[in-house]
Amino acid sequence: MQSTQKAAPQTVPPRTAVGRRRSAPADLLTVLAVATIGALLYLPMLGSFGPLDPTDSFFIESGREMLETGNYIVALDNYQPWLDKPILAFWMIAGMLKLLGVSALAGRLHSAISAILLGVVVYAGSRPFAGRPASLMAALIFLSCPLACVIGHLSLTDMPLALFTTASILFLARGAWQRSTGYLACGYAALGLAVMCKGPIAVVLVALTFLISIAASARGLEDSLRAAGSFRPALGAIIVLAFNLPWYAAATVHTHGAFFYDFFIRQNFGRMVGHVNHQQHWWFYIPVFFGGLFPWSLYLFSAPGLPAHLWRRRHTGSERDRLLLLSASWALAVLGLFGAIKTKLPTYILPALPAVAILVGMQLDMVARSAKFRRLLLISVPVFSGAVAVFVLKTRLHGYLRAVLTDNALLILAIAGILGAHCLLLLGTRQTPSVVALLAGALLACGTFVPLGLSAFHKEKQAGFDQLVLRSKASNVHVAILMAEQPSMAYVLHRPVPRLMTREDVQDYLRSPGKPHWLVVPRGVLNKLEWCGALPRLLETSGKWSLFSLD
Repeated sequence: MQSTQKAAPQTVPPRTAVGRRRSAPADLLTVLAVATIGALLYLPMLGSFGPLDPTDSFFIESGREMLETGNYIVALDNYQPWLDKPILAFWMIAGMLKLLGVSALAGRLHSAISAILLGVVVYAGSRPFAGRPASLMAALIFLSCPLACVIGHLSLTDMPLALFTTASILFLARGAWQRSTGYLACGYAALGLAVMCKGPIAVVLVALTFLISIAASARGLEDSLRAAGSFRPALGAIIVLAFNLPWYAAATVHTHGAFFYDFFIRQNFGRMVGHVNHQQHWWFYIPVFFGGLFPWSLYLFSAPGLPAHLWRRRHTGSERDRLLLLSASWALAVLGLFGAIKTKLPTYILPALPAVAILVGMQLDMVARSAKFRRLLLISVPVFSGAVAVFVLKTRLHGYLRAVLTDNALLILAIAGILGAHCLLLLGTRQTPSVVALLAGALLACGTFVPLGLSAFHKEKQAGFDQLVLRSKASNVHVAILMAEQPSMAYVLHRPVPRLMTREDVQDYLRSPGKPHWLVVPRGVLNKLEWCGALPRLLETSGKWSLFSLD
């Protein structure tokens, strides 16, 4: 605890104009370095595998259908209006497809670019309060989180949401702490984009973050109201509504009110009470957190005296301490909110990762400047041992994981060697080189094994299905799918795909004009083929999927 107190500065002296001019070139070079490292992590192999059902392929195909139909008001699913999400991410996907042509790479590029920009925002937003070393570590820690790397390689709305909420929180904090209307306006503009991306949940996340932070730091009700007023919420309401009201009104009018009910009532309220889908136990996010942020989820405890330090200084701390308290409140807000909601998915906690990255980066910086640097060995040795264990046990795994690890055994050894060097440098109290080695190992592991793993996953789980769809396309037949939703079918065929969910659907499909009628069936519902009447003819089987002719 004592070392943590020494490490945390009592004040952050204001920079003079000369100081700002001198640091600007270094900050610009650091931003370029973060962006370059992010590009090397997230762009290579982005299009090395086809669309993954059901979610990755859905967003890519929805953007393609938007481009094909010219309908830019609401998103489409199998050429029908889909009202579960706002429009911004779909505009981003359609824009990339228009610019670069229809491909998996173009369909995922918005997510990868958002991840790269988020690394830059983490650095630039925390730099004025945490200093360059801690902010740089925070940016690289975020980029090397496995959960962030996986989401950044898929076409989803979560990475843009995390980008805009992070920018909003950091800009609003700076605007309130420094009484800057400009930063407040930028923060609320980012919040407006977040609402356009995912809906009112963005406002809840940002508001809850600051409510927790204010409650922890204010001296009483009057102080709390004064702190809340420094955010100028009326200004925020005007800016957020200006960004969102035109499209939300247009979508409601275009769908004759269906959007308002489906999005606000069924999706937002329904997910909160667990009436939609993806219901999980309360502990669902515990393994997701520790696995998705490994190894940084362990380094979150590198400064054990930090909570007590922040509690003692919660009223009088420096801006550095305020950023630590804000980051802790931010992480608690995201994890607490989504932990309380019955509907749970691993991607939901992505907005907490920048906060955790800032916390870990600042803690590593504190510990590095203290006399207790070697205590990181308690965390680093198990991390190194884990890399060695993966190399030793790789042949005992099954499926695509075994193939990826076995084919890249030398890469695992290289990562283990880097982590071993990190531990040796810790023993020699070589603080800076040891942190560089740790970051290099994490960046190398994520930048290689995440895209390799996703590509192998596609080959094992998705390629067989794609083969059947391509055969149907080459034969120019009518093809439907039984009791499943695989958006990649429409992506490959470029036309609506009948999804047969009942006996009546099957009979209507058989009566539809044009022959032959083909049907893709997953293994689990083969018994439903009796809905077809006459026994269908099996054409081909690939993995869990079978292709039948019904005529």
